[in-house]
Amino acid sequence: MYTLTSKASGTDGKGLDFALDLRCVEVDPGEDIALLDEAYRLRHAVYCDQHKPLLEDRPADGLERDEFDGHARHFCVMDGRGEMVGYSRLVRATGADGVFPFHAYHAPRLAGVVLPPAAVSAEVSRMIVRPDYRRTRFERGHGAQAGAGLDERGSAWRRMASAQIQLSLFRQMYCHSLVQDIDFWFATMEKPWARALAQMHFRFRPISLEVNHFGPVVTYAAELREFERQVQAARPELFAWMQAPALERARSEAC
Repeated sequence: MYTLTSKASGTDGKGLDFALDLRCVEVDPGEDIALLDEAYRLRHAVYCDQHKPLLEDRPADGLERDEFDGHARHFCVMDGRGEMVGYSRLVRATGADGVFPFHAYHAPRLAGVVLPPAAVSAEVSRMIVRPDYRRTRFERGHGAQAGAGLDERGSAWRRMASAQIQLSLFRQMYCHSLVQDIDFWFATMEKPWARALAQMHFRFRPISLEVNHFGPVVTYAAELREFERQVQAARPELFAWMQAPALERARSEAC
């Protein structure tokens, strides 16, 4: 198992908070059924309502689910009012051949790409930010509905909040991966998402050509040890903050 470092370039992560007023939780499917259903409703609002063909094979209960949910860990971000504003899941491989959700896109793999072992890999999937946290000024001026108080704070605040939601999800999934010996992540996303994550020092490398799946998407892969090197070199205080929950857990288990 990867050994956690207690400090990164002189900071233990307690002095800075990169996601103020946000709380990211890992959902226990056996106990948090209501919370998981709320996550499925958010997924439905983002995926099914925006991509109508997805509704054809989904139940009419307003919950977006698929066959990979039983092999996934689910993560939700709650704001200061307790409302769900972000969601993602980490999917482990299914079947003897190590099937991940990205296999369903049938994207031609780039030449020379060798996939990491499925046993130490997981796919970041269904990563979403609630739509009213990422709307543009153009959308606000053309009748889109906003959450209470969001418009008054302006587009700059909205972009910052969206980034904090993504950081909260990455932090929780990263700490879970440390504990579960997950060393590699896959993700299928649009190129702007990949560029936005790279700006936060989470660089995914493309492993496939672009395909059209309700929009142009590319499958990417990332090695968590490379994430650590990149983030620690560029933003040691961010790296310390990312590790803080896993460090706290390790300390409590050692007591």
